[in-house]
Amino acid sequence: CSSDLAVRWLSKLPRGPVAAFPFYAHEDMSHETHYMLQSTWHWQPLLNGYSDFIPDAISRDLPRLRSFPSADALRALRERQARYILVNWHLYGAQEREHVRSTLAALPSTYRLMLNGPETSLYELSADVVDADIH
Repeated sequence: CSSDLAVRWLSKLPRGPVAAFPFYAHEDMSHETHYMLQSTWHWQPLLNGYSDFIPDAISRDLPRLRSFPSADALRALRERQARYILVNWHLYGAQEREHVRSTLAALPSTYRLMLNGPETSLYELSADVVDADIH
């Protein structure tokens, strides 16, 4: 992951909170450490994380974030002021990967593709799209 072009390119962009996907929850949350390690290559603020303490706000948002790229997930990302979305394709199963890819491709005004790598793609979350534009 350290040599992935999208992760390295993110380090050169203006500072902004990053959400990495897939988003893990509960018993799988230790997988979030992958994103924590990845963040040492870009040093942007990261919405993901893992520790023994999970803030209530994150616990409440986990179901919404895990539904990415749903309208609910988009609302959660906006509430958390996410600017960049880092999608780790190699961590998805084939069927879910295709669903996420096609959904993101159908929403170019919401998720602007900045860089499409073989393992990771980088998107910028548009700030000017209203919820009515997504379903």
